Amino acid sequence: MFVKKIAVLSAAALVFTGLASCSTPDSSSQDEDVNESYEVSRVESYETVEELVVASDLIVVADVSEEFTVTELNGFSFTERVVHPSATLKGSEVQSVVVSGIGTPKAEGALVPGATNLLFLSEYEVQPGDSTGKYVVTGVYAGAYEQEATGRFTKLDHDSPELPAELRVEDVTAVLSTE
Repeated sequence: MFVKKIAVLSAAALVFTGLASCSTPDSSSQDEDVNESYEVSRVESYETVEELVVASDLIVVADVSEEFTVTELNGFSFTERVVHPSATLKGSEVQSVVVSGIGTPKAEGALVPGATNLLFLSEYEVQPGDSTGKYVVTGVYAGAYEQEATGRFTKLDHDSPELPAELRVEDVTAVLSTE
Protein backbone atom coordinates (compact mmCIF):
# COMPACT_ATOMS: atom_id res chain seq x y z
CA MET A 1 0.00 0.00 0.00
CA PHE A 2 2.85 2.39 0.84
CA VAL A 3 4.46 1.80 -2.57
CA LYS A 4 1.11 2.43 -4.28
CA LYS A 5 0.70 5.75 -2.47
CA ILE A 6 4.23 6.73 -3.54
CA ALA A 7 3.37 5.81 -7.15
CA VAL A 8 0.17 7.87 -6.97
CA LEU A 9 2.10 10.78 -5.46
CA SER A 10 4.67 10.50 -8.24
CA ALA A 11 1.93 10.42 -10.88
CA ALA A 12 0.21 13.43 -9.32
CA ALA A 13 3.47 15.31 -9.15
CA LEU A 14 4.06 14.53 -12.83
CA VAL A 15 0.61 15.66 -13.84
CA PHE A 16 0.63 18.84 -11.83
CA THR A 17 4.25 19.96 -11.93
CA GLY A 18 6.68 18.01 -14.10
CA LEU A 19 4.20 17.40 -16.89
CA ALA A 20 3.80 21.10 -17.44
CA SER A 21 7.50 21.44 -18.17
CA CYS A 22 7.68 18.26 -20.28
CA SER A 23 4.57 18.85 -22.40
CA THR A 24 3.93 21.21 -25.20
CA PRO A 25 0.64 21.95 -26.89
CA ASP A 26 0.60 21.37 -30.63
CA SER A 27 1.15 24.88 -31.98
CA SER A 28 -0.58 24.05 -35.28
CA SER A 29 -3.95 23.91 -33.45
CA GLN A 30 -4.99 27.47 -34.07
CA ASP A 31 -8.59 26.68 -35.11
CA GLU A 32 -11.05 26.52 -32.21
CA ASP A 33 -12.66 23.36 -33.62
CA VAL A 34 -9.35 21.47 -33.61
CA ASN A 35 -8.50 19.53 -30.48
CA GLU A 36 -5.36 20.43 -28.56
CA SER A 37 -2.68 17.78 -28.65
CA TYR A 38 0.00 17.27 -26.00
CA GLU A 39 3.09 15.13 -25.81
CA VAL A 40 3.18 13.66 -22.34
CA SER A 41 5.83 11.83 -20.39
CA ARG A 42 4.37 9.09 -18.24
CA VAL A 43 5.62 7.88 -14.89
CA GLU A 44 4.50 4.39 -15.85
CA SER A 45 3.08 2.69 -18.93
CA TYR A 46 0.43 0.00 -18.76
CA GLU A 47 0.39 -3.04 -21.01
CA THR A 48 -2.47 -5.06 -19.52
CA VAL A 49 -5.87 -4.56 -17.96
CA GLU A 50 -4.49 -6.32 -14.88
CA GLU A 51 -1.84 -3.58 -14.48
CA LEU A 52 -4.49 -0.85 -14.83
CA VAL A 53 -6.69 -2.55 -12.22
CA VAL A 54 -3.87 -2.85 -9.69
CA ALA A 55 -2.74 0.77 -10.21
CA SER A 56 -6.25 2.25 -9.90
CA ASP A 57 -7.96 3.32 -6.68
CA LEU A 58 -11.38 3.63 -8.33
CA ILE A 59 -12.84 1.98 -11.42
CA VAL A 60 -16.24 3.21 -12.59
CA VAL A 61 -18.64 3.29 -15.48
CA ALA A 62 -19.64 6.94 -15.48
CA ASP A 63 -21.61 9.52 -17.40
CA VAL A 64 -19.59 12.63 -18.19
CA SER A 65 -21.42 15.80 -17.17
CA GLU A 66 -21.22 19.29 -18.62
CA GLU A 67 -19.71 20.52 -15.32
CA PHE A 68 -16.04 21.50 -15.48
CA THR A 69 -13.49 24.04 -14.38
CA VAL A 70 -10.25 24.99 -16.08
CA THR A 71 -7.21 25.99 -14.04
CA GLU A 72 -3.70 26.95 -15.06
CA LEU A 73 -0.41 25.82 -13.59
CA ASN A 74 2.94 26.96 -14.98
CA GLY A 75 1.20 28.20 -18.13
CA PHE A 76 -0.62 24.94 -18.87
CA SER A 77 -4.34 24.36 -18.64
CA PHE A 78 -5.91 21.52 -16.65
CA THR A 79 -9.59 20.63 -16.82
CA GLU A 80 -11.48 19.19 -13.86
CA ARG A 81 -14.55 17.38 -15.18
CA VAL A 82 -17.39 15.98 -13.04
CA VAL A 83 -18.52 12.43 -13.81
CA HIS A 84 -21.45 10.50 -12.33
CA PRO A 85 -20.82 6.77 -11.84
CA SER A 86 -23.62 4.37 -12.73
CA ALA A 87 -21.49 1.40 -11.62
CA THR A 88 -18.50 1.12 -9.32
CA LEU A 89 -16.25 -1.86 -10.09
CA LYS A 90 -13.47 -1.02 -7.61
CA GLY A 91 -13.43 1.42 -4.70
CA SER A 92 -16.18 3.12 -2.72
CA GLU A 93 -19.43 4.02 -4.42
CA VAL A 94 -19.88 7.75 -4.94
CA GLN A 95 -22.48 9.93 -6.66
CA SER A 96 -19.94 12.09 -8.44
CA VAL A 97 -16.20 12.21 -9.02
CA VAL A 98 -13.96 15.07 -10.13
CA VAL A 99 -11.48 13.90 -12.77
CA SER A 100 -8.57 16.17 -13.69
CA GLY A 101 -6.69 16.04 -16.99
CA ILE A 102 -4.18 18.10 -18.93
CA GLY A 103 -5.53 20.69 -21.34
CA THR A 104 -8.84 22.43 -21.87
CA PRO A 105 -12.11 20.57 -22.51
CA LYS A 106 -11.10 20.41 -26.22
CA ALA A 107 -7.79 18.60 -25.56
CA GLU A 108 -7.14 15.27 -27.21
CA GLY A 109 -8.17 12.53 -24.78
CA ALA A 110 -10.47 14.87 -22.81
CA LEU A 111 -13.68 13.39 -21.44
CA VAL A 112 -16.64 14.29 -23.64
CA PRO A 113 -19.85 15.59 -22.01
CA GLY A 114 -22.76 13.22 -22.53
CA ALA A 115 -20.52 10.21 -23.11
CA THR A 116 -20.39 7.15 -20.90
CA ASN A 117 -16.88 6.00 -20.01
CA LEU A 118 -15.19 3.11 -18.28
CA LEU A 119 -12.59 4.92 -16.17
CA PHE A 120 -9.59 3.58 -14.27
CA LEU A 121 -8.82 6.37 -11.79
CA SER A 122 -6.07 7.18 -9.29
CA GLU A 123 -6.59 9.61 -6.42
CA TYR A 124 -4.04 12.38 -6.33
CA GLU A 125 -2.52 14.54 -3.63
CA VAL A 126 -0.95 17.92 -4.37
CA GLN A 127 0.71 17.91 -0.94
CA PRO A 128 1.76 14.47 0.36
CA GLY A 129 -0.76 13.21 2.92
CA ASP A 130 -3.31 15.90 2.00
CA SER A 131 -6.08 14.20 0.01
CA THR A 132 -7.78 16.30 -2.65
CA GLY A 133 -10.67 13.86 -3.09
CA LYS A 134 -10.06 14.23 -6.83
CA TYR A 135 -8.79 11.75 -9.40
CA VAL A 136 -6.73 11.51 -12.56
CA VAL A 137 -7.10 8.86 -15.24
CA THR A 138 -4.56 6.13 -14.51
CA GLY A 139 -1.73 6.34 -17.04
CA VAL A 140 -2.68 9.87 -18.23
CA TYR A 141 -5.10 8.60 -20.92
CA ALA A 142 -4.54 4.83 -20.73
CA GLY A 143 -7.35 4.23 -18.25
CA ALA A 144 -10.12 5.91 -20.27
CA TYR A 145 -12.48 3.93 -22.50
CA GLU A 146 -15.59 5.45 -24.13
CA GLN A 147 -18.78 3.43 -24.60
CA GLU A 148 -19.88 2.69 -28.16
CA ALA A 149 -23.39 1.83 -29.41
CA THR A 150 -22.44 -1.86 -29.13
CA GLY A 151 -22.07 -1.49 -25.35
CA ARG A 152 -18.35 -2.16 -25.55
CA PHE A 153 -15.86 0.46 -24.44
CA THR A 154 -13.24 1.73 -26.90
CA LYS A 155 -9.78 2.85 -25.79
CA LEU A 156 -9.19 6.61 -26.03
CA ASP A 157 -5.39 6.35 -25.68
CA HIS A 158 -3.56 5.86 -28.97
CA ASP A 159 -0.18 5.75 -27.21
CA SER A 160 -0.82 2.47 -25.36
CA PRO A 161 -0.93 -0.10 -28.18
CA GLU A 162 -0.51 -3.01 -25.76
CA LEU A 163 -3.86 -2.35 -24.06
CA PRO A 164 -6.96 -3.88 -25.64
CA ALA A 165 -8.71 -1.62 -28.16
CA GLU A 166 -12.07 -2.63 -26.66
CA LEU A 167 -13.21 -3.71 -23.21
CA ARG A 168 -16.43 -4.94 -21.66
CA VAL A 169 -17.35 -4.47 -18.02
CA GLU A 170 -17.21 -8.28 -17.74
CA ASP A 171 -13.53 -8.20 -18.79
CA VAL A 172 -12.72 -5.89 -15.88
CA THR A 173 -14.82 -7.78 -13.33
CA ALA A 174 -13.08 -11.02 -14.39
CA VAL A 175 -9.71 -9.42 -13.58
CA LEU A 176 -11.05 -8.06 -10.29
CA SER A 177 -12.27 -11.52 -9.25
CA THR A 178 -8.71 -12.87 -9.50
CA GLU A 179 -7.20 -9.98 -7.52
